[in-house]
Amino acid sequence: MAVATAAEKAVRCLGLGFDMTCDLRLKFCKHSGGCVVARSSRETAPAAVPGVGVVRDMPADVKCGKGDRVRFKSDALEFNKMSELFNQRSAVEGKIPSGQFNACFDLDSGSWAQDASATKCLAMDGYFISLFDLQLDRRPLALTAHVLCDVPAAWDPSAIASFIEKYGTHVVVGLSMGGQDVVCVRQAASSPLSPAEIRGHLDRLGDQLFTGACAVPPPHARSRARLARTPEAFNVFDAQVAQQRLQGITTLVSSKEGVTVIYSKRGGNTTVSSHAEWLPTVPAAPDVINAKLVPITSLLRGVAGTGFLSHAINLYLRYKPPLADLRYFLDFQHHRMWAPVLGELPLGPCSDRQGSGPALHFSLLGSKLYVSSSQVIVSNLPVTGMRLHLEGKKNNRLGIHLQHLSATPRSSPPCRRGPAWRRRGGAPRRSPTTTATTSRCSGGCSRTSAPRRSSTTRGGTTPTPTATTAAAPPTS
Repeated sequence: MAVATAAEKAVRCLGLGFDMTCDLRLKFCKHSGGCVVARSSRETAPAAVPGVGVVRDMPADVKCGKGDRVRFKSDALEFNKMSELFNQRSAVEGKIPSGQFNACFDLDSGSWAQDASATKCLAMDGYFISLFDLQLDRRPLALTAHVLCDVPAAWDPSAIASFIEKYGTHVVVGLSMGGQDVVCVRQAASSPLSPAEIRGHLDRLGDQLFTGACAVPPPHARSRARLARTPEAFNVFDAQVAQQRLQGITTLVSSKEGVTVIYSKRGGNTTVSSHAEWLPTVPAAPDVINAKLVPITSLLRGVAGTGFLSHAINLYLRYKPPLADLRYFLDFQHHRMWAPVLGELPLGPCSDRQGSGPALHFSLLGSKLYVSSSQVIVSNLPVTGMRLHLEGKKNNRLGIHLQHLSATPRSSPPCRRGPAWRRRGGAPRRSPTTTATTSRCSGGCSRTSAPRRSSTTRGGTTPTPTATTAAAPPTS
């Protein structure tokens, strides 16, 4: 009865949206958005599922096949290659880490670049039992009318965030139900072990766990010499881990000396201590162990706003901001521009810029590098970067360029007044205007300074000035 109920629940999840930043669980399917793909028929009938029995209300466009049992061993792979391997199992292209990948290797920082730089290699060894496979047999796939109507036609962060929250990023078109008993290893960049040594230690640990010959080897059977050669993180049979099993903890994490071992079960009775005891419990309580996914954006051909939604989903999958903050995250993803625009820079000689202005001398007889004193003003737009650029026809004039957003984020309050500056002693100072001020350095050359953004105080943040101004650095 339990396996039939699990099968019926899995059938209802086919055709629903799914957020790929989440772990692979049926509860994370987007039930609120309903079925997002057009079904060939709404007719249902009882159907026989191999190894399960009769499942009521099986749709006519759902095909069911018998699964298999396999032990899968991966090599010690780099971060991006292991992430790509996980995506291939879900029929998804690319190497952006999925939520299932992060859950398996206990990665919770949310930063792809940070996790990849801190990881030397990843490896896994697991026993996968697929009782039955469900597949949505609908060709070609097409989104329903209500989903197409909800696609934002313009770059609207609030509407795009609501769409992703309601429908997710992918469509579930296939599910594998059963159980898995997996050991994953994550090696930090600081670990001195080689990938071959990590692979060897994982092979020995997997043989101990999955062969069933000795589920919990006695302490006297392991010599001190072998314990000295094996990193402590691979000793998952110690007293602490055994106590965690007795407490019903299904995911065991052991991290020592830059090596993290994650041992987890899914499906069946996950509280049993050994693999041999767990195997016969899988048919009674199967769980989802794999899914076939199709990107929603791949089904949006000829729909207005497809490019905006595609770009937003790619950013969401790459950086994984909290879903509640997605609209604010997208609000700051406007196109970036540089000021001044390169096409507006003068190429010919200019007496105000060259000759009378400051210059840098690198050798006594060498050419001069002139310093541009022209101001760069960005009116009421957030500045995101700064660079030094060689201007002029001969590229002998140094200027500062500002990178800014092409539009003001909607979530940012409008700038109404300039920042209030204070002297070091605490006396108030006159607020600067949007025009850069000019002073003299000790060498007698001109120095052009720009107003700075105000700092955040305990009472709040002072509003940003209406224009951001920058000028060239002083000469040495």
